[in-house]
Amino acid sequence: MKTNEKILPFENLLSAYITNDHSQSMDVTIEQESGYIFSVPVTVSLSDHKVDRLLASLQKSLSKETLGALVTTSLGKAQTSPEEIYKLTGLTTSVLDAIKDDLAFTNSIPVKSLVKLLKYLSIPLAEVKKAIDQTFEKLISENKMFLAMPVSAQPYFRKGVKRGDLGTELLHLKADESYLYQNKEALEKYTNRLSELYNEMN
Repeated sequence: MKTNEKILPFENLLSAYITNDHSQSMDVTIEQESGYIFSVPVTVSLSDHKVDRLLASLQKSLSKETLGALVTTSLGKAQTSPEEIYKLTGLTTSVLDAIKDDLAFTNSIPVKSLVKLLKYLSIPLAEVKKAIDQTFEKLISENKMFLAMPVSAQPYFRKGVKRGDLGTELLHLKADESYLYQNKEALEKYTNRLSELYNEMN
């Protein structure tokens, strides 16, 4: 059977890489080949139906509030100072900021203090539970992204946050130790206890 002698430049270059025979590729440089490949126009189009589905999915995802978003909004309405929050709940400014900015796994926060905060802000339990799950998923996704980075480039817990900025109460939340709270079963136990306290507390 007669072989096809019309070999494309890219096929010739690929063959050279596979066989480690660089003499085959002497007549075609990498710059020339890549220039040719990237000069070819690529058109990508989606059907209107798929675009609508993607936009709907994105809107649904963005509409889910984290615990930090709920607390931040409610604190803004309450106009309460961090000092008053500390007296009412025992949550220090650094811990409160970590909650507001979704810097900490919820099950790392003292449950009784968090319940006092949620009750004071009159945030419904159903919304709290959904928001806790959203915060958990968000932090899990961020941690996976961080672990994919070189060790020298990994932040202690979250990009842009220095370990000292979290305060002494949250030093255990740096990335290499936060795995203790990255457990769905542990979160469920925490949420169940939070629900019990929420319903018991007046």
